[in-house]
Amino acid sequence: MLRHFGVFVLFATACLAGRPDADAASISVSPILIDRAASGNTAAVTLQTPGSEPVRVQLRVFRWTQVDGKDQLEPTRDVVASPPMLRIAPGTDYTVRVVRLLKRPAAGEESYRLLIDQLPEPRARKANQVNLVIRHSIPVFFRMGDERPPVIGWTAARTKRGLVITARNDGDRRFKLANLVVKTTSGKVLRRINGLAGYVLGHSAMSWTIPGNVAAGSGLEIAGLGEGGPFHGTSLVKPSP
Repeated sequence: MLRHFGVFVLFATACLAGRPDADAASISVSPILIDRAASGNTAAVTLQTPGSEPVRVQLRVFRWTQVDGKDQLEPTRDVVASPPMLRIAPGTDYTVRVVRLLKRPAAGEESYRLLIDQLPEPRARKANQVNLVIRHSIPVFFRMGDERPPVIGWTAARTKRGLVITARNDGDRRFKLANLVVKTTSGKVLRRINGLAGYVLGHSAMSWTIPGNVAAGSGLEIAGLGEGGPFHGTSLVKPSP
């Protein structure tokens, strides 16, 4: 089970002093989100390496859910990437397919993540050098096209870890949050997340923890940018359980 991920993650494959090779190859991925409606069970993803060295890539698809306000990834065979492993020649494009193998129609909006790991070349490993693996995490959605739009409600509660802000989505489709700002009704900014703050999947919840003390009963304002434009919500802080 994978519990945490980002748009890309860097993993050190050696705990040695030094720096990665400045001329190491890299890849770009397009598109950065897959959304297939109705009968579309196949999507194409283009990988490109602009460098002068070949790149080895591993592709895996995971089922994406949210449990207790956190993202979770589970192995699945319902959706696969083909081919799962490849080596891209320098300066070339390579197209891979993401295929939904289930024969039944999507129930609501099915959510997955395509993980694309750029693997270090074994021959490129050198002493006193940190070799990095670059990961791209691409959201993948399959749906029929008749889903209810997201319906978001906000709650806030004091805990030992700080103030926990939770967004609950009672709609069928995901809700994308960007440029998230949480502040008190007096205008004090408690948390600001520039860029992507995350997704709230359909019939799921996502939580963020804000360090510090906020009095129970305080009013909060939550604002940001969704796929459909700006959004605004409010909540009262609940006391510690």
